[in-house]
Amino acid sequence: MEPEEILSEIVKRKELYLHYLHNSEKNFILGNISKSSEFLWGALHTLVYSIAITYKKKLSKHGQIRDFAKELSATEKNENIFNGVVLGEMLHSNFYHNFLDKEQFKIKKEEVEKLMSILEKILEKRVGLINIEQKGEEMG
Repeated sequence: MEPEEILSEIVKRKELYLHYLHNSEKNFILGNISKSSEFLWGALHTLVYSIAITYKKKLSKHGQIRDFAKELSATEKNENIFNGVVLGEMLHSNFYHNFLDKEQFKIKKEEVEKLMSILEKILEKRVGLINIEQKGEEMG
């Protein structure tokens, strides 16, 4: 993927990420924990996917998301990235099996939201590197 394509894809994914976050919060307020779980997983998945494409990797399976999270944890020296994605997978599973009550979900939700804040900063840093790379290509 060319830098412009990556940046364009990230813009699309950011809109999707915000959509999922909004719907997760809306469903949480309404007490729809299983739906809120799935939207929160969707937001996390979209954010990890966005970071992966900055490395020119397209992730299409859960296993690939988990594997990339493990790599990113090592790169960033932050094991919470991998652990948070595993927690996100639990939220995804909750959509199908509805095993978390509101209080349990709230605790997990807060952990995932902390992780997403870290991931947003990583994505911002990666986008900055792409912009630098793109400007270098324009000058060269």
